[in-house]
Amino acid sequence: MSFYSVLHRIIYNRERKFNVNWLKNHSWMRYSVSKDAVYCVHCVLFGSAESKEKSFIAPISDWVNFSTYVKRHELSSSHNHNKTFSERYTSPDIQNEILQICASQVTNSILGKVKQAQFFAILADECTDKFTKEQLSICLRYLCKERDKLNSNEFAKGEMDKRTKLRTLCETRWSSRADALHTFKSSFSVVVSSLEALQADGDEKASARLGAILRFEFIIALIITDHILSGTVALSYHLQSVKCDLLEAVKESKTVIQMFMNERADDNVWGTLYNTAVEMAAEFDIEPVVPRQVRRQQNRANYQMVDLKQYWKVSLYLVFLDHLIGELQSRLIDSEGRFLGELLLPSRLQDLSDLTTTAIYDAFSADLTDRQAYDQEIKRWRASNNKIHGMIIIMW
Repeated sequence: MSFYSVLHRIIYNRERKFNVNWLKNHSWMRYSVSKDAVYCVHCVLFGSAESKEKSFIAPISDWVNFSTYVKRHELSSSHNHNKTFSERYTSPDIQNEILQICASQVTNSILGKVKQAQFFAILADECTDKFTKEQLSICLRYLCKERDKLNSNEFAKGEMDKRTKLRTLCETRWSSRADALHTFKSSFSVVVSSLEALQADGDEKASARLGAILRFEFIIALIITDHILSGTVALSYHLQSVKCDLLEAVKESKTVIQMFMNERADDNVWGTLYNTAVEMAAEFDIEPVVPRQVRRQQNRANYQMVDLKQYWKVSLYLVFLDHLIGELQSRLIDSEGRFLGELLLPSRLQDLSDLTTTAIYDAFSADLTDRQAYDQEIKRWRASNNKIHGMIIIMW
């Protein structure tokens, strides 16, 4: 209390002054140095002008009778009411002031981050409310250096091969899915740290997503899916090409299936994938586990296995691999005979042989009832195109 510089006054032929210890004994007092007087903070802020008790709303500077004023004021009902009211902070002025302080704190925090950001953008939108008053809303977007963990993680950047952000899972383009999974796997540690930062800020969605990915089931599924889909990228690009040749796609499918069959029979491939998942999980103190086993399982099969490595091989790796091989077989290879029909195009007619002619007939045998008529039509088609080709050469 020594920082108060109180005045000395002569009252009744004696030197009098304000005793700073009164502030320690009475928390409601506030001393005005300029007026050398004392106020009641509760009554000044929340008191009514019609109150009978006016003391300490008007300044009190009578140090001789000061103790009498204090006792009378503390026993007054208006003082006790104002003190209780002030502790609830329900005054409109107090509430508005609190809101303004919060708004100022948030604004200053955002502006501080914007000043540190490398890039920022301002978006403004205007509309008229029901009282025909124009309302302007401003959106400020910025790249926070503290959250730009991906660019600061050199290992993740190297693994991502010049990618700068996570990719969206495309529902139709499988090559994009493989790319999205590889990017997510390579930046997994960055994703986890970013979600932890959002969780610390109170983001409920971040907490749920963090709990979902920090599980061994998720990590090993990510490793397996990324590996298997990466083997289909070349085939996906071929199928998405404008000049897609279905017969070439069938050849590429056979190559992919053979590659998968070789990996299926090679225990070293699975061993490498499993060890990668275990090492990745160990970075986040996650132990390899198996899902809880129940007697009646409706959503997945129960594999009664003690060995963790063998369990995940049978329940996930082989299941996904066999499913993908079956899909390639049914969607492409089993339709090879029908795809041979493109050899009947004038530009491909020279590749049509007796063997492929028979294969086309077998594929469409349900629609072609007469083999002799089919063979005659093929001969006529060959002759017709040869004639047209010869006329083009003569004209040239």
